[in-house]
Amino acid sequence: MLALTLSAGRWQLERAAYKSALQQRIEAAAGAQPVSVQSGLVGDPASVAWHPIEAVGRFDAGKVVFLDNRLRDGVPGYEVLTPLRLSGGDHVLLVNRGWIAAPRQRDQLPVVETPAGEVRVRGLAFTPSQRFMELRAGTDDARRWQNWTIERARERWSLDLLPVAMLQVVSAEGGGSGTGPADALARQWPRPDAGMDKHRGYAHAPHRSEGCARGAQRRYESRWPRGPRERRPMNIPPGLRRKLPLIVLVLVCATPAVGPYLLWFFWKPAEYSNYGELVQPVVLPEVTLEPLVPGLPTALAPAPGSAAVAPTGVPAAAGTPLPGTAPATPAAPTLRGKWFLVMADGAECDARCERKIWQLRQLRTMQGKEMERVERVWLVDDRNEPAARLHEPYAGTWVVRRPDKALLDALPVQQGGALRDHLWLVDPLGNLMMRYPPDADATRIRKDMTRLLKYSRIG
Repeated sequence: MLALTLSAGRWQLERAAYKSALQQRIEAAAGAQPVSVQSGLVGDPASVAWHPIEAVGRFDAGKVVFLDNRLRDGVPGYEVLTPLRLSGGDHVLLVNRGWIAAPRQRDQLPVVETPAGEVRVRGLAFTPSQRFMELRAGTDDARRWQNWTIERARERWSLDLLPVAMLQVVSAEGGGSGTGPADALARQWPRPDAGMDKHRGYAHAPHRSEGCARGAQRRYESRWPRGPRERRPMNIPPGLRRKLPLIVLVLVCATPAVGPYLLWFFWKPAEYSNYGELVQPVVLPEVTLEPLVPGLPTALAPAPGSAAVAPTGVPAAAGTPLPGTAPATPAAPTLRGKWFLVMADGAECDARCERKIWQLRQLRTMQGKEMERVERVWLVDDRNEPAARLHEPYAGTWVVRRPDKALLDALPVQQGGALRDHLWLVDPLGNLMMRYPPDADATRIRKDMTRLLKYSRIG
């Protein structure tokens, strides 16, 4: 066992040394002079990985592709791929031109102009990873891809692509470029990491395990040396010996009931994994929900696995009460069994308000197959009608028009804060149980929601 663990640790250290040398080559290449790939690439493509390169040619505007599901700072977007036909030859270089935020409508793609004419492009040589997960094939269309490799692009475009691609780092020169949507692409690429720290950590694990095992063996041998020895009886009073099984049984049965109280009062965790602030649960007073767009059906589909609130296709009564309250009439559907993301703001809805509505929509969409368990509610805290420009992009939002003072007073706010600063989360039993800070991070809210939906047995 000792030889095996030492061999495994040595192999991990060798891998760490190789990755360290690779990282040093990457760092050295980043500061080198750009290499022209105008006449193609000679040698191993890995030898120029992350090395500055440049090329002159014309972008093929008919083959612009958007790489889907590229997040930056919690904002969903696309990376823009375009082949560059190199001047003076038949070679084609695949260029990742940068990142752009996604439109609010899923069926729309960003507007990105492709520079016309001959341009000079500078960037980093890059080989896309061959290792990625796809649930099924055939999910891409002509302009939206989920994953990409050089081989896949060759097959789809029937082009003689170079074996490396380029991550463009500055705007293209020439061809009338430098202004417009094409120049608004973000080109801050993550720093490459060869992963040497991982192997160093793995290398120490076998040595730690072997050290623990040998230490336990020495301790065992020191306390119970080998060889014949006299068995010494345990000094337990006879009365206690008879009661010992009963005492152990009582302790085992009482641990699940007593243990949580001990942990709560004496061993509280110093940190919590949730991003939102847990508040004292409050059951909201009875109010009526209405669709944001007047005239839309008011019935809400049940969450998967819950009882239906109304038969499919049967119109429900106008208005729907918030969780924790009984329906106004037996025929009206209830919103029990759902999770609700709640916000409050004025009907005119300025830029900050619209960002909150957009966040609520994106947070629900990011739950994937669990999204039907989540709904979003906008409390319109003035007497006006929500702006008509919001109807189409946020048609699935529920609103409370002219909420009463009791409902608004039930929403907890931070000390010195305002009602319009926060987002709140209501559980399927109707309890307002979590509050998010102003300008909340959507990525961290999504993690909270994912954990709640994973472990919740309701809603």
